[in-house]
Amino acid sequence: DKVEEQRPPVEYTFPTRFLPSPKGLAPARNVGLRNANGSLVCFLDDDVELETDFVERVHSFFDSPAMADVGGLTGYDTVNYPYPISTRWKLRSMLGITPSLIPGDCSYLGRSVPFSFFEPFSGYRDVKWLPGFCQIFRASAIQGMLYDEHVIVEDREFSMRVGDHHRLVIWGDL
Repeated sequence: DKVEEQRPPVEYTFPTRFLPSPKGLAPARNVGLRNANGSLVCFLDDDVELETDFVERVHSFFDSPAMADVGGLTGYDTVNYPYPISTRWKLRSMLGITPSLIPGDCSYLGRSVPFSFFEPFSGYRDVKWLPGFCQIFRASAIQGMLYDEHVIVEDREFSMRVGDHHRLVIWGDL
């Protein structure tokens, strides 16, 4: 039997600063954006659990030549996906209220199809917006951008603006 050589995980340390911000998700994220200084900017909800190799895998993904045009990435939510497409969503589709029933689709008006409709998959798929629980952006793709503090779905709106100029993807293995 071959003994597979196990590489020790890469240890990452991040300098930590606590930054005061006004109440609300968009204002807090804007404080983060104004103070970010890396090549990637990652926003995660406080209840997201990451695999030990998350940072290494994300860096590898963005460093891949095939992903050079990707501006934003999200992972597959193993806790909340998949969720069956309900009769309500099927009716919305039949009436033309939603752009499609393809998870991650979105109309130019911001009508979006939930990511929770994604069945488990391997690899990546292009999407038109990113959910707020896990948004990872290439810093160059969001340079000078801020979250709109006056809209209700600021995560979707922000990612759609990124998607105007860069690919957005969900990675089923992340």
